[in-house]
Amino acid sequence: MTDSLLDEMISLEPFLWGCFIVVFIYTYLHNKNKKLRRKNREITSQLTASQLEIQEMNDQIEEIYCRDYLTGLYNLGGFQDAVVRSLERMSPLQSYHVVSIDLADFKQVNLREGVEFGDQILIEVADQFQGQLPPSVHIARYDGDQFAIGLTGDHHYLRRCVEIIDQVMSQICTERVNIEYCIGTASYPAESANASELIRLAEKRLSIEQRRMRDKEEEKRRHMEKLSAVGQLAAGLAHEIRNPLTSIRGFVQISAAESTEVKKWESIILPEIDRINDLLTQFLNLSESRPTRFQNFHVDQLISDICSLLKPKVMLMGHELVMETPKAPIYIEADPEKLKQVLINLIQNGLDALVQRGRVEIKWYVKNKGLWIEIQDTGAGIKPEFISRIYEPFFTTKDEGTGMGLAICHRIIQDHGGCMRVESRMGKGTTFHLSLPLKQEPVQMEEDCALFGE
Repeated sequence: MTDSLLDEMISLEPFLWGCFIVVFIYTYLHNKNKKLRRKNREITSQLTASQLEIQEMNDQIEEIYCRDYLTGLYNLGGFQDAVVRSLERMSPLQSYHVVSIDLADFKQVNLREGVEFGDQILIEVADQFQGQLPPSVHIARYDGDQFAIGLTGDHHYLRRCVEIIDQVMSQICTERVNIEYCIGTASYPAESANASELIRLAEKRLSIEQRRMRDKEEEKRRHMEKLSAVGQLAAGLAHEIRNPLTSIRGFVQISAAESTEVKKWESIILPEIDRINDLLTQFLNLSESRPTRFQNFHVDQLISDICSLLKPKVMLMGHELVMETPKAPIYIEADPEKLKQVLINLIQNGLDALVQRGRVEIKWYVKNKGLWIEIQDTGAGIKPEFISRIYEPFFTTKDEGTGMGLAICHRIIQDHGGCMRVESRMGKGTTFHLSLPLKQEPVQMEEDCALFGE
């Protein structure tokens, strides 16, 4: 029994050894496989991390490629891509707008102040746009001195963004340098079918505004040339004419005292001589080289004095002269005599325009760091075809006018760094808008007549 059991065990020994070897090999391979899987997972994780790093680097490179090197804003290509993505995400009921902005004559700033100064201005504009416009808008700089802004929203939202742009530019112009700018806008889907059409339309409207601004500057240049010609004429002839005219006037007065024949013509001759003298005085005023004498004074008191001076004439004519006084006193740095000359001229023009019993109203207030004055009458108005010529020397619609008053007023306002504009409706009346800086600084106020209507 014992021998047989021992024989059986001996016979099973190879089998047991085989099972042991199989288990050993299985365990070894299983552990090896676990290590390999763990290693594979580590390699896969490292590969995934490397792919993410590569993707991030690609995104950074692409972002750098789409960005302006100076300001960090989008460049034109990046802006176009951003607009395309925005239009793809929009719902059918939403609108997208592009605002193109050009800093006119910015090259002159670089030439006058240096490229480094010009770059600082561009950086400041970009920072102000980023800080004051909503974070959702896309902002780009391209072609050196042009900016573009893309935004989603209704037309009220667009108007608000344009107001912010005006505020930013006004602040920079006031604090640093005088820069004129123009704006062109376009909307999707109301005015364009895709992103390229939208941007192209905004650029087209911007070019129209640029051309309008150039035409305006050319018109101003021609106007100044006319004033210069008139000034030279006045300076060369006024004194030479006035001297013999004085002799003629004295001779007429002496002759009238001695001769009844001359006496009856005295009342006609002397007023005409005085009229020539008045015209010569206006010539001299137009060509006057006396520098503007700036001083701080109380605007309210100056205008009150002017109205008191003109009140008797207004009452005799049967009209009204009304002042709309601001709540707080206003002080300005300007030439009080020259400003007084402008206001008297404009108020008298308003009174002369009143056919029946009418009204001239003058109001003044502070806005955008400037003094704004409005002189409004209820007269017959100015014909539209005459509006562009009213500042030309010798142009007048009055029977006894010289055509010099408004030319002198316009020059005085420009000498103060301000601007002057007129609105008129036939049968309704005329309003003259004046804008003057409260403080005389190296920069002048931006002459943007669109602000006058606000």
